[in-house]
Amino acid sequence: PISQVIERGLQRAASQSLLLANSMKNHPDQLPQTYEHGELKTVRYDNWVSGFFPGVLWMLYDYTNDEQYRRLAHHFTEIVEPAKKLYNTHDIGFMLYCSFGQGYNLTAKQYYLDVIYEGTQNLLCRWNEDLGVFRSWDFGKQWQYPVIIDNMMNLEILCFMSRQYDDPYYKEVAEIHAKNTLKHHFRDDFSSYHVVSYDTITGLPHAKNTAQGYSDNSAWARGQSWGLYGFTMIYRETRNPIFLEQARNIATFLMNHPRLPADKVPYWDYDAPGTGNGNCRRDASAAA
Repeated sequence: PISQVIERGLQRAASQSLLLANSMKNHPDQLPQTYEHGELKTVRYDNWVSGFFPGVLWMLYDYTNDEQYRRLAHHFTEIVEPAKKLYNTHDIGFMLYCSFGQGYNLTAKQYYLDVIYEGTQNLLCRWNEDLGVFRSWDFGKQWQYPVIIDNMMNLEILCFMSRQYDDPYYKEVAEIHAKNTLKHHFRDDFSSYHVVSYDTITGLPHAKNTAQGYSDNSAWARGQSWGLYGFTMIYRETRNPIFLEQARNIATFLMNHPRLPADKVPYWDYDAPGTGNGNCRRDASAAA
């Protein structure tokens, strides 16, 4: 039964997360990124994945009600705290909502909310009222104002802020960004470009590229999933039916894709070489 599959998976996640947390004792100011080829890889607070492990620990505390997970979650969340000062990244939602947001949702500690508040004000510095989108990156000479599909994931913290402070502005700008992403990021088959750069004079896209996919016109697997999650989430927050329709269209594209493996774990790019013979890397995060 699926309930047993889920339970077994959660128990495995709980035990493995404790092992990972204990392996960080010699890295007091670092966070785990991954473990591969027999080596632990770590990052600082300013890496875009810094909030993920604290978020996992908060969720496991919610699942187990075991105080050791709460203590560990708080410890690793604290390491992310300096990210509230960053203004050069759109990934504040990943960093702070996954960590401090989960902590606040489970403990209602004002300190966690205060950190999120400060970080979100810096995120708003990346909002362009004329273009109606948040800037993703500050690099790349070929782009005037690059916006990546990943940004859809970082709108959730804004919706959270509107709820907490009874201030519609945060959610309003998130909805505008989502509408412009819907308009400019997607092809006729509802696959998405990775990077869309806006001309700062005309307000229209001047380039549509990829930075992580196989090619500019390919369907980078993780990017497709960013879109699916993002439009499902923004529909939940706004109840605007255009977002639900977009999420369904993205899901239809993915679930009916002729190169989606039977186990539903996609290749890293749906159009990458080797997908036809199975000789291609998979992306478990896109599957999740």
